[in-house]
Amino acid sequence: MHNKSLGENRLVRTITGSKETINNVPWLNVVTIAYLGVVLLVYVLMLIAPFLTFLASTPFYHISAFLGLLGGALLFADLLTNRVLWRGPMCLLLYGVCFMACVASLRTMRYGLHDNLFDICWVVIQFALVYSWRYRLKDEQAVRFIRIVYPVAALAWFAACCVSFFQFALQIGYRYIADPRSLNPELCRQGFLQHRLFGVFTGLDYAVYISLVLAIVGVYYFTASKRLWKKILLAIILLTYLLHMILSGSRSVQISLFLYIFFYTWLQLRSRTKRNGIRRIAALFLASTIVTGISIGCFFGVKQVMRYVPALVSGDLSGGDDPFEETEDDILEREGLEGDVSNNRFKIWADYLTLRGDIGLVGLSLSNYNDYIKEYHPDLYIVQYFQEDYGEAEKTDMVYESHNNYLFAFVSTGLIGFLLFMAFLITVVVRVIRHIHENRQLSPAFIATLAVVCVGCVQALFMNSVFLKINGPSFLFWFAMGLLMHDMEKDISTSR
Repeated sequence: MHNKSLGENRLVRTITGSKETINNVPWLNVVTIAYLGVVLLVYVLMLIAPFLTFLASTPFYHISAFLGLLGGALLFADLLTNRVLWRGPMCLLLYGVCFMACVASLRTMRYGLHDNLFDICWVVIQFALVYSWRYRLKDEQAVRFIRIVYPVAALAWFAACCVSFFQFALQIGYRYIADPRSLNPELCRQGFLQHRLFGVFTGLDYAVYISLVLAIVGVYYFTASKRLWKKILLAIILLTYLLHMILSGSRSVQISLFLYIFFYTWLQLRSRTKRNGIRRIAALFLASTIVTGISIGCFFGVKQVMRYVPALVSGDLSGGDDPFEETEDDILEREGLEGDVSNNRFKIWADYLTLRGDIGLVGLSLSNYNDYIKEYHPDLYIVQYFQEDYGEAEKTDMVYESHNNYLFAFVSTGLIGFLLFMAFLITVVVRVIRHIHENRQLSPAFIATLAVVCVGCVQALFMNSVFLKINGPSFLFWFAMGLLMHDMEKDISTSR
């Protein structure tokens, strides 16, 4: 019996490798990290509409497919050599989710395989390569990697936000097809429309999430930097990101931002206090609440000031009326929330939950769920919405997306996939709570990484943004998740 157990362990180690096999082929890790940096930057920049339009006019238009094929090749090479794809904590749960996505694709294969295959390949790359990225690098190499990637993404995003702010100031708004070569072309709202700043981005909710994540990392570098010129530059960039979040009118990013401020204050003060017990918790809660309350007041105070900017610019340029004259309409007051504070999310969620019998244990796949729902449930609100309110000229989606990433995991991978994914997230939460409890002093880097992960989980309550999706926010989320899990695991092994 003992020999059988040893044989099984030896077989497992042969397949999955160990920490000693991570550097079997060192150059493969270098190539993989360079590849992941390019992927992250490309998918973040593809959220900027002019960049996407530019790509459509070049041979690089199919860069997503090329990067996917390259990622598959790197994954296969890693599987045979370094086997780092097995190092991510609880990665088997994530691979189980991928397996259920494959089963769901086979179930709905009569609607096609191409889109599902594309999505599954990228999800596997996220789980196998992105999630395990930190295990390929030493500490100083990881710091150098972030210091290269972050400034490029931050400055490009800063420039896009500046152009968007210019559109707001001059009240420029329009619609155009950002991806003219797409088989499913869609008119993107650009500039300032419907009392919201869409800017030069392809998706408002994804864009403000990127602004918030870049701001969180920027706050870390701002507090860590000792050079005045860096602090000034970062302050300007952070202010621009904040203005983007304010003018977007996104309530989900407001919730994420205020929760970040509350817990950031809590964890920072917790690391500096030596008292224990109920009094300490009460003091931390009171201080965090006060700071968050002041921040909320400043947020909406700035919003009130910003509503005068277009009138001020117009008055300065034309010598017209007083730009501060009160008007009946608030240009930053969102439309369409009078009848339903959820902005139709309650109807959307209710429709998807009525499909639980159809979804079953294996789900309706990552992409083909649209076709299935339209064929078998054409009378649902999520099907009727675009046909009635928009028509084919503006939106060609067949089914309104779930606007809840947790619900999307259930719809696409079924009850089994959903439970596997929730088991992963619950285990992450348990590890984080245990780590915070066992470590009074938390590093600023850990707090920033945890904040990015938490913001992604909060955003997932309102949008299909980070789980089982292929976009800039999802790559940022899994980069942060990999860093978070590695650092907690490292601290545990060090303490031992």
